[in-house]
Amino acid sequence: MEFRADEFGDPIDALRIYEFHADFAIPASSTLTVRPDLGVAAFDARQPNSRTDVEQPSPATSNQYLDSLSDRLMHKIAYRTLPGGVQSFVCNWTVNVSGVDPTSAATYQAGVRFEELRRDPGTGAFSIQNQLTYSTDAGNGATGRNLWMGSAAQDNQGNSAVGFSASSTTLLPSIVWAGRLASDPANSLGQGEATMQVGAGVQQDAQARWGDYSAMSVDPSDDCTFFYTQEYYANNGSFDWKTRVGAFAFAGCTPSPRGTLRGRSRTASRRARSPESPCRRRRASSRRPTPPATIRSPCRRAPTP
Repeated sequence: MEFRADEFGDPIDALRIYEFHADFAIPASSTLTVRPDLGVAAFDARQPNSRTDVEQPSPATSNQYLDSLSDRLMHKIAYRTLPGGVQSFVCNWTVNVSGVDPTSAATYQAGVRFEELRRDPGTGAFSIQNQLTYSTDAGNGATGRNLWMGSAAQDNQGNSAVGFSASSTTLLPSIVWAGRLASDPANSLGQGEATMQVGAGVQQDAQARWGDYSAMSVDPSDDCTFFYTQEYYANNGSFDWKTRVGAFAFAGCTPSPRGTLRGRSRTASRRARSPESPCRRRRASSRRPTPPATIRSPCRRAPTP
């Protein structure tokens, strides 16, 4: 799956979905099919030519700003089957919310685009369930928050969470998450956001890379608890980042049903014979008359003259 944008010459803003069928019986019959583009609500994919488009506070300099990586979907496209056999996907990527054609970090502002998709198990057709561009202060490229490097997941009841980094000229790169219940109004992160980790330093190098990538996952032991892992700095430095892991769950989420595996273990009544050793063969043949003791056995020494 990848996003398409009219800024890149595509006719509409869309998601392009690839379906791969693996034929294990006849590998040459495996297929890769490109489905028709799935149109989504408009978003702005424009970004500066420079990779350093996400601002940090001083003492970071402009050539030490961070890379929004806004040219691709973020990790990961999360799939799960919800109650009733509903096939659901959630994904996210970074978009421009400054409201202008950005030429530098001062005119670019990163926001998180969130999409929740449904797949019809009968026809294979995809549809949009929820979609939104998340930013609390859009239209402020100079000093507004940049939200980027996101990751999304769903619990067993269809509640969604997305985590991301947040930074600006006054906000040290921090870790934030936001979420929505399945019952929240459409196209919203109705549960708001919370700060998982307040940043305490900036990245001071010219490589610009940040995160690469973050991960929101659901604990399989209860199918309710979200775990999020993301980068931050505990002090100003170069390549001295820390990794923070946090967990939370939505109130009211109940663990998914668990099955019971039953079976019977049987012990084989016979053991496979191990290959006979030369010693065993020699002992077995000892019942036959033996020639004079000039034959040297690998199992016993020849008689001493």
